[in-house]
Amino acid sequence: MKIITFDDIKKLNIQNGTYYKWIEEIITKKDSTCLPPKISMKQEGHIFYNVMPCIIPDENVAGVKLVTRFPNREPSLDGDIMIYSTESGQLLSVMDGIYITAMRTGAMAALAIQTLAVDNYYELGIVGLGNTARSTLLILLDQIGNREIKIKLFKYKGQEKLFIERFSRYSNITFEVVDSYEELIRNSDVVLSCVTYFEGNISEDEWYKKGCLLVPVHTMGFQNCDLFFDRVIVDDKGHVENFKNYNKFKYCCELSDVLNKKSIGRLNQEERIIAYNIGISIEDIYFAKKIYDLIDNKTDVMLKELKDKFWV
Repeated sequence: MKIITFDDIKKLNIQNGTYYKWIEEIITKKDSTCLPPKISMKQEGHIFYNVMPCIIPDENVAGVKLVTRFPNREPSLDGDIMIYSTESGQLLSVMDGIYITAMRTGAMAALAIQTLAVDNYYELGIVGLGNTARSTLLILLDQIGNREIKIKLFKYKGQEKLFIERFSRYSNITFEVVDSYEELIRNSDVVLSCVTYFEGNISEDEWYKKGCLLVPVHTMGFQNCDLFFDRVIVDDKGHVENFKNYNKFKYCCELSDVLNKKSIGRLNQEERIIAYNIGISIEDIYFAKKIYDLIDNKTDVMLKELKDKFWV
């Protein structure tokens, strides 16, 4: 078994285009995987433990990811991953899940934007400017090349300044800092929310322009949009069937079906679309297996080596 740390993964210097390629590969072959809905256990104070298992036969790997959220911890979200060989049952690795979570989430958001946004989208509104928003924009910029875009940032505790500084080398981005959700949403072709918790809805229906794509990474704050947006595209129906408004969606399909041309993602340039990417374990385990294959200089650790069938 290999123990793979945050620094081990970071040192690989995996390119943003590689993350996009990986997410597109695993979502495209989602139907060949075993993906039970995640188990979510909650405590008071918006604390949770999410257990996310899966099997990916094409990669000969099974795994589980455990995600925890403690609001007073820095960072509030944390995760760990275990992957197993489906050929031998051997535990291959215990690895950090923070890096993988940030990059697979950003890659999935970028894939949704590239697949579902209007043609030549220009104006993006972003609220929640942490690592997920950064990874999304990095991977998205790798896909659009030098095409010019405008990014509106919701002002919060000076994070907007750090965000602009992080992307200062990109000459094709124009930034605008806004003080209200209405300013952020109005006229935006894409609205990206990376806020981990909202108390209720944050917007009015009429703020969303025709053709808008809404990508609420943590799903909260936009439930009013469920009732009037034209399409809802999800990463997995089994993970959203318990949503309050699930049976009221005008149209719902999985992004994997859109990529495989079994369903329509965007019918025209005026449809308003929500992309609910809950975050499914096949993404984490696929990324983890790819990273495991890239690291060949880690010392194996044996948790146990039983030779006797009866040992009690």
